[in-house]
Amino acid sequence: MLKRQCFIFCCALLGSLMLSPALASTARDAFEPLIKAMDKAAAQHKRDVATEKLAHKFRPFIVSQQSAESLMNSLQNSQTVALMNAAAGKIETFKPASKPMSLANVYVALLLAKQNLAQYGVSQPTPLQIKCALNGGEFEQNYLGDVRRIRLQGVLKLRAKRLAWEAIAKRIGVNPDPLRYEMQAANFVLTTRTVIPSFSAIKAFPEESDDGGKGPGLGIVTAAGASAQP
Repeated sequence: MLKRQCFIFCCALLGSLMLSPALASTARDAFEPLIKAMDKAAAQHKRDVATEKLAHKFRPFIVSQQSAESLMNSLQNSQTVALMNAAAGKIETFKPASKPMSLANVYVALLLAKQNLAQYGVSQPTPLQIKCALNGGEFEQNYLGDVRRIRLQGVLKLRAKRLAWEAIAKRIGVNPDPLRYEMQAANFVLTTRTVIPSFSAIKAFPEESDDGGKGPGLGIVTAAGASAQP
């Protein structure tokens, strides 16, 4: 009888671990069918052509088309990212906190990073802010003379922990549903000559930080990292 009870307890414990968000298999990700479709559509083009089509979505979030393509290529290969800091007049670099990814996975990562920064009013981020959104970390935000430190968990850092994209979206407080619509639009673009439309009405939830805090929206931030009045 005791052995049977131990067996039942172990099975229940194993089941709860398998359902834990932190251990969720990426194969169960609701984004997965769209990712597979995008990679399949991208395979019909030369790699640079597919990247060019998808990179257009991230302007002016990324300063230029060339910078967006370079960023996407670096993330695909897990190579050092180099971005121009226009305000400082220099190039800043960082290493992605993830292994090489397919183009579709890179697209999802950047969608999440973009929306995570948008929660804090950042529409044209500095290289440091992009790094924080991807790898995790802190940056200062000057909002109406009040300097605040914003801490992000980093979508690639969370992905490296084997969280599914949908779980990552919820962890950082982003509604995943509109992002799936963006994926559908992007998949259509890969089969046509249409430019990817931008869904500006994406709703976001306050980010859940490691300490349980909430991330407020704090105004619009320029490419130089300073806040502008809305």
